[in-house]
Amino acid sequence: MPRSVDAVLLRAMTAADVPAVVDVQEPGAAVGLANVFPQDVYPFPRDEIARRWVQEIRAPGIDCFVVQVGGAVVGFAPFVAVSSCTSGLPLSTGVQGSRMQHTRQCSIGCGRAESRGLG
Repeated sequence: MPRSVDAVLLRAMTAADVPAVVDVQEPGAAVGLANVFPQDVYPFPRDEIARRWVQEIRAPGIDCFVVQVGGAVVGFAPFVAVSSCTSGLPLSTGVQGSRMQHTRQCSIGCGRAESRGLG
């Protein structure tokens, strides 16, 4: 029997989305990085992460998106613009190593990459 499914929407992230994005990001980051950043010693830095999202939204060459279901933010994805890059590899916000890894992967996969100050 078919069931009704809420529409999924992918759209550009705005500064107004940042609190909801941080709400979605925090549980996964706290669990996924628990061995590196135990929450009792290094609590999730909500304010710093929110500031970094706002910076990335405004940054040229970084496109930030949110995924909405039923009007609620349920996911996010930042992408860096790399000249001649066809990989579409995602970034993790606020993690410089991910940007450098992306640049290296594009360099390998595309044969050339501009670091745009990300390396």
